[in-house]
Amino acid sequence: MAPRSEAPILVNYLGNPDVNLYLPCKAGKLGQELDSNTITITRVIRPEELSMLEGMTVNMDELNFLAQAMTRFDQNAEAQFLAAASLAENADVKDLINISLNTSHYTVINSFCDLAGAGKQHLKNLGVQTSAMEHEEFVEAGKKLLISGRGIPTSRGLLFENEEVPFETLYDGSHLPWYRCRNDIMAGIQIRYGGGTEYLYLPEESFAIDRALERLGCPVLADCSVEFDVYVFNTEKWKERLDSILEKEGLYGANRLAEALSRHWMNQDKLLSVAEFAQAEGSEGIKKLADHFDDFMVLDHARTAVDVAKHFVAHEDGYRVDGYARGFVDFQRMGESIITEHEGQFVGDGFVCMEKGKSLEQIMEVSNPEMELTM
Repeated sequence: MAPRSEAPILVNYLGNPDVNLYLPCKAGKLGQELDSNTITITRVIRPEELSMLEGMTVNMDELNFLAQAMTRFDQNAEAQFLAAASLAENADVKDLINISLNTSHYTVINSFCDLAGAGKQHLKNLGVQTSAMEHEEFVEAGKKLLISGRGIPTSRGLLFENEEVPFETLYDGSHLPWYRCRNDIMAGIQIRYGGGTEYLYLPEESFAIDRALERLGCPVLADCSVEFDVYVFNTEKWKERLDSILEKEGLYGANRLAEALSRHWMNQDKLLSVAEFAQAEGSEGIKKLADHFDDFMVLDHARTAVDVAKHFVAHEDGYRVDGYARGFVDFQRMGESIITEHEGQFVGDGFVCMEKGKSLEQIMEVSNPEMELTM
């Protein structure tokens, strides 16, 4: 597998020094590279604190989940996790996952010269609001922790266990728990079958959905109960659309919509306006609109033909008018002409139209091979 400089876990397997695995990795990539869903770890190249896994046969779903959790750590959480992990000599991946989900149960002091920083982090771990606290209070909290005598030396510094923060066993060894381990997650979904539950984070690869069904022992998705339990975006209308598509098209349709919404450059509010403009209700139609998002113009808070004309005069080549001449422009008639020429409509609190030379009909007629492959 191609190395990733940011990959938090790097292991060697198969006893071959040239066969390394960089994690986290997409589920589909793991499926292509590995013959089974387990590997025997020959050596942990990084981080060294996970060396207890050497010689162990591990489940790749679990190890990949652990690596995904580690990508979300800041510097303090990483030190807390690795310090705690280094003391768990007989830990397996299940134990490490639970430690990774309980980093606030620990505090690490790695510099005696910064007691204020250590004290502030410790108070945050305890759930204390620190915004109104003074520097001296942080120093006192750090000093009190240091002289408590509870610190255990580790490669990351002195490790303190915070008994005030309960350690929760969030992973039972069967069904991986909810955890926002990626920046592009739009929703969390539960799949239930035969008393078991699996979490998926949309958008997902089809391979990851198939793997969840395998873990549940479910032959086909239609036999499962599927429902959202977490929405990451705040727009109520997208929640309603996601629920509707899950009901009408199933999980793969909901996943298709989540993929369109998750694109890093996507303005979800504007896509909603475009979807209302195009009267697109299904996932395929909304994905086509997202694929051609630059073919639409969305004017926030343009509510009249005059608003539209003034925007075009100020911003669009071919419509610009010098300041003096603007006093002679009939903005109402110009706006009405622009609306007709660009197939425009007023939607919600704004205005949507096509860019010059673009056609909504052509966009919506574009075939979608991916749609056929994922049905």
